[in-house]
Amino acid sequence: MAPSIFPSTPTDLPLMRMQLLWQHALTHLKHSPQLSAYYTSRMRLVAQQQRVALPKAMLARFCAACSLIHVPGVNCDLLGVWDGHTAAVRH
Repeated sequence: MAPSIFPSTPTDLPLMRMQLLWQHALTHLKHSPQLSAYYTSRMRLVAQQQRVALPKAMLARFCAACSLIHVPGVNCDLLGVWDGHTAAVRH
């Protein structure tokens, strides 16, 4: 099994919460993009409130999955949040 890209210590609870939101966002990406957009907005809110950044590996995996679909009218709340994000994925 590959090592987790997420921290597992109690002091990293904001990142663990964002991991759960990320998993929900990825799960709903294809069949319910609006729900996926809701979860990405919650991830961004947690990041802003806790003043933490999500691991870039998580963002890269989400964007790779997202780039496979195109849903007009659905905005990704992850655009512009992290350095290195190309913003190539625009719904």
